[in-house]
Amino acid sequence: MQVLQIISVAILLIAACLAAVILIRKIPQLSLIDIEAEVKPKEKVVEERILRERLKRKLDEARSRVRWIEKMFGTITLRLREWWGKLEMLERKLGILHGGMKKKEASMDALFAEAEANVESDPKRSERVYLEIIKTDPKNVHAYSGIAELYISERQWVEAKGTLEFLMKVDTTKTDRYAFRLAEIAREEGSLEEAMEFAWRAVEVGGNEPRYLDFFIEMSILCKHRRNAERGLRMLQEANPENAKIPEFEARILAL
Repeated sequence: MQVLQIISVAILLIAACLAAVILIRKIPQLSLIDIEAEVKPKEKVVEERILRERLKRKLDEARSRVRWIEKMFGTITLRLREWWGKLEMLERKLGILHGGMKKKEASMDALFAEAEANVESDPKRSERVYLEIIKTDPKNVHAYSGIAELYISERQWVEAKGTLEFLMKVDTTKTDRYAFRLAEIAREEGSLEEAMEFAWRAVEVGGNEPRYLDFFIEMSILCKHRRNAERGLRMLQEANPENAKIPEFEARILAL
């Protein structure tokens, strides 16, 4: 019995030793498996975290760019809307102004037509219309010229001269014409010296205009200014050698 117990114990010990040997051999492999099983998930987690962070950075960059573009385009859109609104407002103003200018021009044309149509039949009415135009447009040269001619036709010399002298200051393009009209008025008033002076001014500004030269020579002869008459005659001979008055002027100048 004791022998059997000893044999049983020996068998158990041998089995235990064999199990221990097998277990010892397997421990490194089990340890490696456990480590790999534990490490690999950690590496994946780290890798996934890195990928997520990288993706987040990319998304943040993309969102930032999109926001910048949205902001830029929003600003541009706002500016375009503002500019468009200003353009529409300017267009409306120009339309109103253009329409107002057309109405004003049409009204002025009607007033001028009325004034010119009544110069002979109703000069007072014509004068009132010209004054109405001047009141509306104080720089309207055409209106001043019209009323000056009206005063001349009515022999209102004071008013005519005042208007023509004003025109000589504001409308220098026609100084010779206004000076000549003043010369004619001076002759009508009997102021021959003044007429000669205004005629010479018309000649100086208007050049060798035969009409101005004729008048200047005539006034010079009447005022007995031989030198002025001779100068005017020389200019007339150069400007219009075929003028029929030249022989007459020569004879009259010789008689001075």
